[in-house]
Amino acid sequence: MEQENYLPDDESKMRLNDYALAKLDSIRKWTLFFAILGFVFMGFALLATIFSSAAFNEPEFQTGPMAQFGKYYFVMSLLVLVIFLVIYFFPVLYLYKFSIKTRRAIRERSAVNFDDAFRYLNAHFKFVGILTIIFLALYGVFFLIAILFGVFSSGAAGPIV
Repeated sequence: MEQENYLPDDESKMRLNDYALAKLDSIRKWTLFFAILGFVFMGFALLATIFSSAAFNEPEFQTGPMAQFGKYYFVMSLLVLVIFLVIYFFPVLYLYKFSIKTRRAIRERSAVNFDDAFRYLNAHFKFVGILTIIFLALYGVFFLIAILFGVFSSGAAGPIV
């Protein structure tokens, strides 16, 4: 029979058995993996932006039709990257903090650390959920604009015979 572990907080009535703690530890390992992967991805995105910006500063991009694009490429790509990294940073950070707090809670059998861990997990999913709603709304708006553009542009060409 599995041994039950009681959380030391007197206010807590929750009990976790060894199976539940093992599953939480497994989840913690996966969230740590994805958080580290997210941080590494952000680093690669920064490096790719720096290297591609350096490529657009080469002489062949300074003359001809690409000259004007080359001037502003670094600034625009850096601006887009900063926006992307700010949006992407917080859910990855929340996932990382969930993993660290869960590890501490399992080791110390601490209800306070479990509370903190699940607070970070809640923040992660709330952020991702709100971001998903925003992007779905933007996709809907762009879809409607594309439909309206298609309807109005087909009428401007005249009837198809």
